Amino acid sequence: MDQPALIDLSAVGKFSKIQVGEQVLQLSKLLKRGIPIPQTAVIPRLTLESIIHKTNLAQKLKQTLDSLPNNQEYQHNLIKQIKYTIRHLRLPTNIIKQISVWYQQSPDFLRISAVSDSNNQRHHDNVSGDANLIDSIMAVWAELIVVDFDKKKLEIYAPPILIQHQGQPEISGFALTQSPQQKSQLQIFSCWGVYDPHYPEVNPDLINVDIRTMQITQKQLYPQYLMLQRQIDSLKEKSVLHYKQQQLSLDDNQALELAHLIITIKKSIYGPHLINWYYQQGQFYITEIKPILVSSSAQNNKIILSGDSLQPGISSGSVFVLTNKKQLPEINFGQVLVIKELIADYLPVLTKAAAVICDHGLAIPMLAKHIKKHNLPTILNTIHATKYLKPGLSIIVDANAGLVLAMPTQTRTVKPNVLPLTITKVYISAGNPLKAAEYISPAVDGVGVLRSEYSFASLGEHPLHLLKSRKRTQLKEILIKTIQAYQKTKPNLPVIYRSQNFTSQEFRALTHAVSFEPTELNPYLGLRGGLKMISSFELLDLEMEVMNEVLTTSSAPLGFMLPFIRTSSELQLITNYLTTRYLVNQQTNLSLYLQLNTPENVLQLRHYLSKPISGISVNVRSLHALLHGIDPDNPDIYSLYPIDIELMRGLLEKVMHAVSSTENNEETIRIRPKAMLHLEDYNLQLIEIATRLGFDIITVKPEFASRAKQCIAQIEEQRLNAV
Repeated sequence: MDQPALIDLSAVGKFSKIQVGEQVLQLSKLLKRGIPIPQTAVIPRLTLESIIHKTNLAQKLKQTLDSLPNNQEYQHNLIKQIKYTIRHLRLPTNIIKQISVWYQQSPDFLRISAVSDSNNQRHHDNVSGDANLIDSIMAVWAELIVVDFDKKKLEIYAPPILIQHQGQPEISGFALTQSPQQKSQLQIFSCWGVYDPHYPEVNPDLINVDIRTMQITQKQLYPQYLMLQRQIDSLKEKSVLHYKQQQLSLDDNQALELAHLIITIKKSIYGPHLINWYYQQGQFYITEIKPILVSSSAQNNKIILSGDSLQPGISSGSVFVLTNKKQLPEINFGQVLVIKELIADYLPVLTKAAAVICDHGLAIPMLAKHIKKHNLPTILNTIHATKYLKPGLSIIVDANAGLVLAMPTQTRTVKPNVLPLTITKVYISAGNPLKAAEYISPAVDGVGVLRSEYSFASLGEHPLHLLKSRKRTQLKEILIKTIQAYQKTKPNLPVIYRSQNFTSQEFRALTHAVSFEPTELNPYLGLRGGLKMISSFELLDLEMEVMNEVLTTSSAPLGFMLPFIRTSSELQLITNYLTTRYLVNQQTNLSLYLQLNTPENVLQLRHYLSKPISGISVNVRSLHALLHGIDPDNPDIYSLYPIDIELMRGLLEKVMHAVSSTENNEETIRIRPKAMLHLEDYNLQLIEIATRLGFDIITVKPEFASRAKQCIAQIEEQRLNAV
């Protein structure tokens, strides 16, 4: 009988462990016991070995290896070349056909993962479409090539590759077959939508169930305002419906139904395990089961992040975020290194480190031997470690379970009086009112972009529908509370509220939106911003009512920002409306700001500055994208075009010249408008350029505020010393 290229889970029992892998055999046994497993298949080892043989892959890669000199630059390029070669192999037609036929029977989002006995699995999530499926299979396989440059030796592994449907879950999470505190209890963690351990902003609910009595012994609700949904190759955020935000994601009956499944699984396997699950259309599905070993010292600590274990072990220490080799002398013994990926430049400090945590993995696979040599607890593929683990934070690294945990007590390492005063102020972009106290750190001088979209989406319904449903007061209260949440964090904190900037596609994600929003092929460049305001002033009227009510309760500086204005005539229409109807230019504490989103805004800036505005904010992400003719909402294309620093420098110089020239305008007596730089992605070079040009404000994400403040302080000190 011919070896099939793809084996469905229901048929893997006929094949050996070496062909399909122990994990797949375990899932197959659970399926036979009635445990619901989503549609799953495996590409057996023999199929990959056949591809290696028929394409003469090993010989091709060995020739490439022998032809290159042994230096670090070429080593890095070789790894990339090897991965490219594997991803673009011409697969036999019968293999492609079998995979496509299996997928077409039930097209859905898929996870592609390499099956091995190690926790260090490579995987691709949210895969959709035949071509994307084939590419992801080859990409996962390409990650498993190991090169020893010293011996000029290359190893091609051919592990089974698992393909599993992920669905679009209503609820999902994970469960522990044995509670760390009570062996007689199991724990269920659940959240609305897709649970992603790399997304710590979503805190799952907790339910404990006694295994002996099948009684729920504990329920702990964590209010959830955001949920994740699958889209091709990524996840997108969506607001949780208002009535669900303060509601447990699993009711008692659902929790007990899931507990029955977990107990059935527990009887089939030995020792404590972590079980991943999701709930869709009235049915629970079990997707993954893996053994866990959490240290007793970490049992009562909050899980911050999770990833894949490269080297087991448990350690603790303070975080050192390492971004470049110039920082190496600053590392102290016993610190935990947090890095994007491990490169050869960082090897000298492994003797100092207590543990290593990576966003991604290893630049060169052979670096794993250095980790193992030092017996250094190491976790890979945490995705967001460098973002969420702040320097100085005390953590526990449980590399046995692939978990990063908070220490029992944490103290802030940044003191308010340590941060210097700067001429150029640091503002943040934000939107979640519940995060206000956390986001407004000592480094923050104000809120440069208060995103109204978060508040508009929090009710889950299109705002125009809410207005027509007589829910105007409810919508106003949400917007007011969002502004006031940030105003209350610091006395007299400046807040600049940005008028809603949803695209038609983002609006259509809300209920009752079809009658209000067009279907657009490229919504980023469609009906939004100023054009949407002019077509209907209803939402603008609502926002101005909110501004006036906030001004009556607080004397703190309040700004109103207009986004995506395409021409100065659009701005004229809107400012005329605001001036005549709401007397905006006569409100002492309400300032009008303009966000520069398009190249036209910069080229015609003097025309915009002739209008009654208090400042402009340069949106670098939008401006950069449109300069290169790309859509920033398309991450695959956007990532191919890095920011041209010199081009952006020229534009910022032009902006600053236009802003400064208003002071010398003899026709009008007015204060110079403020110049603001809005950076969604932290860029040290642009911060330096803007500071030296004399920009008044730099707006960054909250996690970058301290770093931006220190950078600005150093530049201003250098300028002062040079005078």
